[in-house]
Amino acid sequence: MLVILITVITQGPRIPSELRGSVKGSLLIQPGLFQAIGVISFAFVCHHNSLLIYGSLKKPTMDRFARVTHFSTSVSMIACLAMAVAGFLTFGDKTKGNVLNNFPSDNIMVNIARL
Repeated sequence: MLVILITVITQGPRIPSELRGSVKGSLLIQPGLFQAIGVISFAFVCHHNSLLIYGSLKKPTMDRFARVTHFSTSVSMIACLAMAVAGFLTFGDKTKGNVLNNFPSDNIMVNIARL
């Protein structure tokens, strides 16, 4: 994910202006807002790993488990938010679901990030 974020930040300013969209208007009130909330709410579902994470702690206590899960979910949220903001500020209302699909197919760094 770090490679993708660095790619969007470094290659975004180099794209042609016809690929850029408008950043005007409200960032929150859009027709697809409720669909986005549904996608985001399922993006952080990690209950199937809970027992594995709890069992892998050196001293498994509920306090340590809470700390680990809160920290890891926060890091994941920050990384996703950074990617979303970088993609939207670069491509505006033309941002696709996969931000790498906004870049031309002949960009070497973007093609490496797609791997």
